[in-house]
Amino acid sequence: NMAEGPPQVPLRVEFLQGQKKYMELTNSNLNCSEPAFLSLLEEALRHFWRCKNLVQQLSIFSSNETVEDVNTTDLKYVLVPWYLGDLAGRLQGPKRMEHLKQSKALLQEFIDRCEKLELVGEDLHKIFTREGTADPATRRQEKIDQYKREKVLADKLKDVIARQEAKSRSRMGRTAEDEDDEDELDREHILLLVDDGLNQCLTLLPLIDQELQMIAMRPPPGSEPPRPPSPPKPKPGQKGPSFTTITMSKEEIRDAVFAMRNQPTMSLEEFGEMQMKEAIEREKKQKAVAEARAKAEAPAGRDERGSEALDDAATYKAREWDAYVESVPKGSGVTKKY
Repeated sequence: NMAEGPPQVPLRVEFLQGQKKYMELTNSNLNCSEPAFLSLLEEALRHFWRCKNLVQQLSIFSSNETVEDVNTTDLKYVLVPWYLGDLAGRLQGPKRMEHLKQSKALLQEFIDRCEKLELVGEDLHKIFTREGTADPATRRQEKIDQYKREKVLADKLKDVIARQEAKSRSRMGRTAEDEDDEDELDREHILLLVDDGLNQCLTLLPLIDQELQMIAMRPPPGSEPPRPPSPPKPKPGQKGPSFTTITMSKEEIRDAVFAMRNQPTMSLEEFGEMQMKEAIEREKKQKAVAEARAKAEAPAGRDERGSEALDDAATYKAREWDAYVESVPKGSGVTKKY
């Protein structure tokens, strides 16, 4: 008889354990090359891959239902491909291209599931389904909108988590109404996490495509580097230039070429956030220039109005003098003969 394997962990427990490891990893300051980072990453991936298999086995979602048809207990499993896609994109090493392709497929699976459940807003739907690339002005505005959404979602998530913690501290003497309130809070929390994942996909997917293109341009491992053209032969009686020969192995050349590329200086999320912050700063500078220009033009307008008022005053004064001259007889003001 074959020995029985370990008992299968329930789907809910697998999800909560994976979510806990994911949050520890996301909130840590660990470098992607540190053993502690790799350990958390592998544990989180292991839990969520088990979740994904269980969700498929149990047929949690059907193709013809919307978010209103899914109960709160099952709704959180919409997040499984999002967590897996984000985590797979953090894997480094010689199989980096495979990890990126897997990450892209999982993120797209997450978006497709949200589309079927009608969880994707109209603005994000246009971006996800757009063919080709948008013009620079549109991309800049989309990054600004994405950055604003990120801040709003972060505030809402903090608020709902605080309310959940307050509810959990007052569990004594709960009523049916209290349980309904907890269910609504849980549902609100899940939907906010879904919105946050969709918002982050706007940054991750383009960055994955860019990195895949860069990797595809690298020469395959073991290939010989291109040889430089040989110098022209000197003419008879002419001395050729002197050269110093440097001997390097293929491995040394390859390591020297790709030494820096294999050590990323920032994560995909950090790069995306940097781009969005730059877009916000550009917008602020443009507004400041426009305000300064408006202030510079305002005094000129006031000077024009002031000069018109002075002209009118001079005209009235001239008219009064003419009226005075006409009213006084000629010579009446002379009292002494000269």
